[in-house]
Amino acid sequence: NFGILERDSKFAAKLYEGHVKTGFPSFVAVQWNKTRPDRISKTAKAFKNIAQVGASMQTLDPDVLSAIKRKNLTFDQVVQLKNELSLIGPKEKSFSELIIGLPNETRKSHIEANRKLIDLDFEVWNYNLHLLPGTEMDDEESRKNYFKKTGWRLHDNAYGIYQGEKIFEGQETVTETNTLSVEDFRYFRYFHFLQQMMWSKKWYYDYLKFLKGYNIHPVDVIDKIIEKSKSDNGEIGKLYSEFMKDHREAEQFDTFEELNKFWQKDSNFNRLKNGEYGKLNMLYTYKIVLNHRNTFTKFLLDISKDYALSLDLDSNYFVDACEEVLKFQNSKFIQIDDKWKIKEQLIETFKYDVLEWTKNGYGQLKKLENQKKYKFHLLKEQSKTLNIQLKQYKNKSINFALKNMTIYTDSKQFFYNVKPEMTS
Repeated sequence: NFGILERDSKFAAKLYEGHVKTGFPSFVAVQWNKTRPDRISKTAKAFKNIAQVGASMQTLDPDVLSAIKRKNLTFDQVVQLKNELSLIGPKEKSFSELIIGLPNETRKSHIEANRKLIDLDFEVWNYNLHLLPGTEMDDEESRKNYFKKTGWRLHDNAYGIYQGEKIFEGQETVTETNTLSVEDFRYFRYFHFLQQMMWSKKWYYDYLKFLKGYNIHPVDVIDKIIEKSKSDNGEIGKLYSEFMKDHREAEQFDTFEELNKFWQKDSNFNRLKNGEYGKLNMLYTYKIVLNHRNTFTKFLLDISKDYALSLDLDSNYFVDACEEVLKFQNSKFIQIDDKWKIKEQLIETFKYDVLEWTKNGYGQLKKLENQKKYKFHLLKEQSKTLNIQLKQYKNKSINFALKNMTIYTDSKQFFYNVKPEMTS
């Protein structure tokens, strides 16, 4: 609830002063007040560009809001707040949050909420409803009226060995309601992963923005990816199956006792210690980025070809431009070798002016008369921060290290800065 008090803007200003003087903090994660857009705006402005600004909605459906006795900022207030904040920093500093599994929420209403927030260019974070002991939704009446099935999963990093005994902390999550089936929840588990990776964390944001320019909405693209993944016999189909297996086996225990028994086994406990299991979204993001990037790129290009055919688009331009956007997107990802050394810069040649397209609001992507070279490079402070964090989180698994780094920092640090390469 930061920003609920008038004085919070002064704390924010002091943090920004520290950032200017010393470089610390480089990024501030904030859980914002939900009721005072005027104070949110004032406090956010004091942070300048070192904090994301959130308007947590949980849902946009009036029936759901009524059932949970919640009053959101109005949609108009959210739009006004976002417009105000766009004047002080990058658009990607705005986010919103939704919860799947709330009373009366349907598959359609949840998808439409994601659609509307994406249309506002918010990062959208989706959470599974979990029942906290002592809250109204945890009582017998709410469970009877709204929730058909719940399951248990491990709190991330909530485990350890104390006095020789393995100890775990779990949370009870809703897995079926009167309006959402078990299958709906399973669908949204992968949907939320793809949305976070591709849109909110920006790994394939440019690609989704290009398709959106043709009225192909990101939520529809994600749905298409899921359907094609289910039937894919290659790497992406296997990745989908592994993700869903992890979800079924490690996130949906019927009781806490079953959860405890599962993670007590040495083979499973070692997965936690070695970083082979953790937050699934980040674990599988880096599986794709580190191990399956080329295959996933080809998979997305095949989807582009499907759209070109079904929508009767100029296939030569549309698919060719998609390929260039994906090449640009992939080139922006920082490259780390097997010795944990970061490549400081690289130069790539492009047929389309992708950089100007991203800078100028994602309008028409123009083909160049003469090919242009872009330099993808780390800034000095960015390089220093990344190397310090890699050393701090070094582990047997680079995936594990990057996952931990991502949780507490701005995801922008994982992307090269880009500028035209000057030719002599």
